[in-house]
Amino acid sequence: MHLLCLVLPSLIAAQNTVVNDTTYFTIGTYTTTGTVITPQKSITKVRIKRFINGDEQTYIENLGDSLQSQTKIVEDYLSSMNVFFGRGVSYIVTKPETLKQRRQLQSQLNTLGMPSLNDLIQTRFENEIIGSATVRLNQDTTFSADIIKNNQGTLRLLYSNKGYRIEMYSDKVLNVVDWPVKGDDTLLFLIKPKTYSSEDRNLILTLKTQK
Repeated sequence: MHLLCLVLPSLIAAQNTVVNDTTYFTIGTYTTTGTVITPQKSITKVRIKRFINGDEQTYIENLGDSLQSQTKIVEDYLSSMNVFFGRGVSYIVTKPETLKQRRQLQSQLNTLGMPSLNDLIQTRFENEIIGSATVRLNQDTTFSADIIKNNQGTLRLLYSNKGYRIEMYSDKVLNVVDWPVKGDDTLLFLIKPKTYSSEDRNLILTLKTQK
């Protein structure tokens, strides 16, 4: 049995005594008993909440096979990330550990033999952003733009003879890779329907309603 550990964002608030929220997955196998014996993978989720007074609560959930598991893991990820997104742009930007935890989960999904988190989320939400758009830079200049999916399955933001890779962190948060310069990424947050903005408003992406 393999043991994979993932530390989810700590949910600490004045009215909340939770100081650490840790989830890990155990992987087991079983075989079917039909005419064809086939090994199957079974994944169990263990979540431990630690409270400021030292108490702990443990929750165990059988996620089922790989397909069932990846659906539930993505749902849990989106739920935990929305806790931070719901607190406003500045909160997530000042919490780089949430992005680190996302990378850890991606690595663990690979170990579980599942698609990457980016692929799973993109598959779910990509049709909401693919198409024509406009880009406004530095609260001044506006360009016509397009969001496409290339032959490699990567989402690209194209405008003014430039192209940037887009990672979907959720339907509410996009990561524009190497914008404004190579080596820097910019998070865009959904601030109203079909409009995403960076925290400093220097990059505003507005999706056009597709016919």
